[in-house]
Amino acid sequence: MNENTLKSLSDKFSQDCAKLKESPPPKILYHYCESSTFFNIWNNSELWNTHILDMRNDSAEFRHGMKMFMCGLELLIKKGLDKVLVKSLKREFIKEMKNPTYPPYIFCLTPKRDQVSQWIQYSEKGKGLSIGFDSNYFTGVRSVIYDDSTKRRVVITVVSKFRRFIISLSKLNINLNDKAMVRSLCIDYFLAAYIQSLRFKKLKWRNENEWRAVVILKKTDPPALERKKKCKIIRYVPTQLQPSKDVLEIITGPNFSSNTNQQLNALNVSVNITNSGASIDSRSSIFEKIRNYFC
Repeated sequence: MNENTLKSLSDKFSQDCAKLKESPPPKILYHYCESSTFFNIWNNSELWNTHILDMRNDSAEFRHGMKMFMCGLELLIKKGLDKVLVKSLKREFIKEMKNPTYPPYIFCLTPKRDQVSQWIQYSEKGKGLSIGFDSNYFTGVRSVIYDDSTKRRVVITVVSKFRRFIISLSKLNINLNDKAMVRSLCIDYFLAAYIQSLRFKKLKWRNENEWRAVVILKKTDPPALERKKKCKIIRYVPTQLQPSKDVLEIITGPNFSSNTNQQLNALNVSVNITNSGASIDSRSSIFEKIRNYFC
């Protein structure tokens, strides 16, 4: 069999799955962070994309999404595909979940530039900043899915595309039960599942309207770096940034300190700076509700 033909079919499957009804991102996407994180981004001209499995809440939801895709393989049997092949794929899928060939890293964003809940949750209770990035800077930004029925439709769609991919290969008289071929098929399906599961999040977070920049680390790429946070090792991949070009707006939090503001002014930042975010009043009922929810 021509290897170029196999690669062409594999690429088509990956591309079809990657562009599942994706709407274009807004012009500006914001990242809420602590002030120290902002200065690291600006001074070092780079973003740190974090391994999804090193993110406490998001990793659990991501694993749940991956389990949905693993269960989705059972649909292939109902659609008439060979049981032995499907069981082999599931075994390889489980191996991949433990040690992925192409690990994914993400950077969290939102079109909501000034939101009380995000100031409290991600920005030192309003002491940090909200950084507005030009969405064109990101090559793989995707919207998060909160609705369970939409998640199920995505899984079924990917499984259907994978089935058509396998049928295309079978027409070329390929031995689909060959161990190397099973491994290759699993990686194709696993990558598609990874990219979509990165978009899955619980309904209770829907007010954040999150988008995620996705970086898939390939074998030819430099290895991920590590940092320590609260006695835990966090894996990350840095991507280069031109702050004066790629950052379009900066919003300082409602509890932004005067000392930190002086540091910000000392940078001679050329982009638009809004010096006060949404009001976080400890006497207000909304603050109490959010504080009780997160604290």
